[in-house]
Amino acid sequence: MARVVHVALSVDDLDSASSFLEKVFGFSVIPTKTSRQTGLNMTDGEINVAVNRCRAGESPHINHFGIEVEDVDTFVAQM
Repeated sequence: MARVVHVALSVDDLDSASSFLEKVFGFSVIPTKTSRQTGLNMTDGEINVAVNRCRAGESPHINHFGIEVEDVDTFVAQM
């Protein structure tokens, strides 16, 4: 069975977005060595969410998502 395991968001305000994900969905920040100025990673233990600051001229959006499947060849054939 396929399931979403990763979502990358582009947001205007990292603090507001991470606070929302923490309070509403129970996500927590994954400590990393990269700068929080550009983005952060969060998880609820099942799904990873990359929260990235929008680039100049960009509007907030879902950048991409990742799906985990049991068998890639079977999944591609079904698509």
